Parts: sequence; structure tokens; C-alpha cells
Amino acid sequence: MKTRYLAGWAVVLPLLMPIRCAACSCAWTGPLLKVAPASELVIRARVLGYHGRSRGVDLAMDVEVQEVLKGNTRASRLRIWGDNGAQCRPYVSGFPVRTEWIFAIGKLTGEKGREGDYFIGGCGEYWARVENDHVVGRLSSPVPPSMADKPEQMSMKELREQLRLTRK
Repeated sequence: MKTRYLAGWAVVLPLLMPIRCAACSCAWTGPLLKVAPASELVIRARVLGYHGRSRGVDLAMDVEVQEVLKGNTRASRLRIWGDNGAQCRPYVSGFPVRTEWIFAIGKLTGEKGREGDYFIGGCGEYWARVENDHVVGRLSSPVPPSMADKPEQMSMKELREQLRLTRK
């Protein structure tokens, strides 16, 4: 009887323990100046608002294109899709409305979104904040980010030059 009782607990206890799982996992691909040259489109944009919601998460953001730094788009406004909780992308709520950013983005394919929508990758630094004509974020440091890191900063002029040099 005692053996049966212990065997029952051996089955039940693991089921009661919390299971640690990650929604996604990916290798860090690098800082903005490394990932931007391989991105389809790099823009300076102002966040206008959010679009779509699932389980309390904003899924996409609408942005106004201020400047195209790499690639081509004639659109003055774009929709950029972020994470839904399982795609290894940043949550768009991390980009507050009325703030300016550099985004290195790719065209969204498949059944989600509209023709001309984009997505922002999350396995590298595909964004940096624009403040007073300076770019602030993980721009060139080759090591993966940590909470103790101080953001790098450079002028927009220098960023444009760096991106121009990487295209040659």
C-alpha cells in the first residue's frame, strides 16, 4: 500500500511543479549597424499608434516615415508588426506613441497583415531611439545586450555615414 501511495505522488508531483518554458529562442544577430545592412528597409519614423490586439498585447504599430536610410518605399505611413508572444520580436508597446526611432525592418509575408506591411526582428538590435538628432541604443557593440549596458549614442549624420559605408 505504501509503495502504491508513493508511486501515485511520484506521478502527481511533477505535474504540480511549474514548467519553465520560453515563447521563443534565437541567437543574437548583432547591433543595429550590423543588422541594418542586411535589412530590406531602414527608416527613421515617428510612432503614430498601435493596431490590433490579442490577449492584451498590441500587435502592430503605425508609423510615419521621416526618412528612408536604406531601401525603397513611397509610403509615408507603414504598419510594422511586432511580437504576439511567440515570435522573437519586440513588443510594439516598447515604442511609445509620438517617439522617433530608426527601424531596420523586413516585408511581412504570408496571410497576416496587409500588402505592404512590415515586421521588426527581435534576435538583434533592429531599432534605436532618435533623440535631438542623435541615435541612442545598441549601435555597434558586438556582445549581446545586458541590463547593465549603457546605450551608445551617435549623431544622425554619423549614422547615415556608417550605413552608407556598409552598403559599398
